Amino acid sequence: MDDKKAIVVKNLKKYFKNVKAVDDISFEVGYGELFALLGQNGAGKSTTIRILTNLAVPTSGHIEVAGFNVLKDPTSVRKNIGLVAEKVILYDNLTAMENIKFFGRLYGMKDALIEERAEKFLKLFDIWNFKDMLISKMSTGMKQKINLARALVPDPKIIFLDEPTLGLDPVSTKHIRDFIVGLREEGRTIIYTTHVLHDVELMNVDKVAIM
Repeated sequence: MDDKKAIVVKNLKKYFKNVKAVDDISFEVGYGELFALLGQNGAGKSTTIRILTNLAVPTSGHIEVAGFNVLKDPTSVRKNIGLVAEKVILYDNLTAMENIKFFGRLYGMKDALIEERAEKFLKLFDIWNFKDMLISKMSTGMKQKINLARALVPDPKIIFLDEPTLGLDPVSTKHIRDFIVGLREEGRTIIYTTHVLHDVELMNVDKVAIM
């Protein structure tokens, strides 16, 4: 266990029959760093994120997140991470606040604390007035902002952002990009995947791995 590194990946492989989705990659991310995984669609970025967040099992390799072995202690890993997946993880038949409360309770949070932290992020994203709107009635940009708030309310040590600006308009993209930089300035550890080199350059990431 390396408690000085937020993430340690050694010789990670993920094969699907004859397809090498992830082929022997290694990298480390220190606490408080903004780390970018850059690559074209199909390069294995999302698969790597799924393995690091316990949503997929590697073919082989050693992976530690927040000092815990992903395969041996998945519960401890989940308690320390937040995930914004490429596909929005929200329930269409619930409102923004109902979604955030649902996921916050999974972390054992009390409603009062969830509401306090949700208000902070929804106001920051300028969507507080839409807290009682059903997700099904929201635009793609609004859904992604709610998705970010949902992941951040439990106050995770490590945040995984898988193509968080995909499909967004330029204004929303800049807003989220600036917000990610702000998270890094707060000392959070962020793993960010993208296929857009320009985004990586604008955010002045600490490290970048090209897949």
